[in-house]
Amino acid sequence: MNEHDENRNSRRQAGAQDSVADAIRLAGPREMPPQADRERIFAAAEASLQQKRAVRRRSRNLRVGMAAAAAIVLVISGSLLLQPELTESPIAQAQVDRLAGTLEWLQPGATVWQPVRENDRLPGNGRLRTNNGSRAGIVLASGISVRLAGATTVDLTAASTLRLESGKIYIDAGQGQDTSVEVITPAGIARDIGTQFEVRYIEPEFRLRIREGSVSFARAETQVLANAGDEVTVDLQGTIRQQPIAADDQDWLWAEELAPVPDLDGEPLTALLEWVRRETGRPVAFASEAVKTRVGATVLHGSITNMSPLDTLGAMLATTDFGYRLEEDGTILIYAER
Repeated sequence: MNEHDENRNSRRQAGAQDSVADAIRLAGPREMPPQADRERIFAAAEASLQQKRAVRRRSRNLRVGMAAAAAIVLVISGSLLLQPELTESPIAQAQVDRLAGTLEWLQPGATVWQPVRENDRLPGNGRLRTNNGSRAGIVLASGISVRLAGATTVDLTAASTLRLESGKIYIDAGQGQDTSVEVITPAGIARDIGTQFEVRYIEPEFRLRIREGSVSFARAETQVLANAGDEVTVDLQGTIRQQPIAADDQDWLWAEELAPVPDLDGEPLTALLEWVRRETGRPVAFASEAVKTRVGATVLHGSITNMSPLDTLGAMLATTDFGYRLEEDGTILIYAER
């Protein structure tokens, strides 16, 4: 193209631009649409923009998800060989609260028992066991406290169902709980009715002890309702017997030492005393009405963990003006030190 042609094209483009400008001037200013129409237009445009962004995000997330899935496959493949320690799960069947010795966990379908530590969360169903010298306390998702004595194996088969294969467990279903717990053994089934109780099964003998509340025990066609202070046994011949047991009997001590300690910071002293009463089975009394009134107005500061109820009581009272002593009848007597 020569210089003459370029000049001619430039003049043609300039003429076209002038024509467009003249047309715009002749048309005058364009009338603005009503406010409602403008809002609908802007809303539609915004929705379209958000939809496009969502599509881009889904596409990006899909690519990331595929990569993550591939990584998970690698992790699972490796775990079959390495059997890693338990880690926290977003959905936990139970959590280990207290541990003295060794506690192991076997997940369904696995063949290798995994060691469990305090505060570990146990995902889904599975089996727990302690060795001869160990004890452990766990808290179910429902809030029920379960404590395992030594040489105990128990299956967590559901949120509130336990299958005791062998050994001894203590259950504290709490006060005012909406859910109950069921303990299944080869000798029969124990169902709590708002209670604290212990189940011991060492083939073929079965023993049920109720510390507070009631427990329904079913064996074949026989059903027994046992109340606080009752001990129910089933011997080798299947004979069921009942006899009494005191709430503060020394045989409860192993379970007391595994009691989950509540957060007492900022709580009234009366809350501590009520917890100690339930966990030890001992009544609480006051040296005088004046002491009782002062106790009711006392608020605790600080908290204690991994101690027995009576040791916790002694440690927490040391921060107040009160002390305690055990009377001959087992009563916990609270007195003023000054």
